[in-house]
Amino acid sequence: MSSTYVVTSNEGDETSIFADEMVVDEGILYARQSGIQIGAFRDWSHYGRVPSNPVEANVHAALALRKATELHLEAIQRLNKAADEFRASREESR
Repeated sequence: MSSTYVVTSNEGDETSIFADEMVVDEGILYARQSGIQIGAFRDWSHYGRVPSNPVEANVHAALALRKATELHLEAIQRLNKAADEFRASREESR
């Protein structure tokens, strides 16, 4: 039975793929559908099957949303800090 898998690269980028199975061979992660290789990932850190149970899927979605929100807030904080530093440097140059 096919499932959706999420593969995370060493840089943290995520890719999803619909496959029957995922197989690791000599460090390369292969996705297979009906016995045919449909994808290969050389630069990967981990992978997992997306749950088919709606409750489990909602929990995973909530955790992903929480992580995205945390990353968004960190980005806003960095932008605010950069803006404050820019304003301070402009005031010093006057």
